[in-house]
Amino acid sequence: MEREQLDALYAEILEMAVHLLEKSGEFFPIGMVLRSDGERAHVAFHDGNEHPPSQEVIAGLRAVFRVQAAEGTILASALASDTRVRSADGGPPVDAVHIMLRAADFCRDVIVPYQLTTSGLFKKVRKIVLGDARAQAAEQEIFV
Repeated sequence: MEREQLDALYAEILEMAVHLLEKSGEFFPIGMVLRSDGERAHVAFHDGNEHPPSQEVIAGLRAVFRVQAAEGTILASALASDTRVRSADGGPPVDAVHIMLRAADFCRDVIVPYQLTTSGLFKKVRKIVLGDARAQAAEQEIFV
């Protein structure tokens, strides 16, 4: 797998997260994979609960990714969730997209702070302004 493929997976899941934030102001965790044929695909998890806790969706997506990795059908996975994190300057918590990127030889969590503004009296228009992304090493729980 080439780094450009991992960059494209990251860019696509971040774009999807921004789209969902602009549409709804929030989003349930979402997943994507880089299949072994080099194509990117969205992955869903549903346990039957109409409003599952985000942590259950994250655990479910990770389980799906682990099976696909063990079968050799994916080269990489990406999982994005809407969260709050401490600001880079140590100030109060800020909204952020948390992206967990995993491949056999790559394991990083990327935090992308964002600001959401809403305008419009009758039709709400949301706009997202992304802050500087920061990446950190993470635990490999998919390609084990």
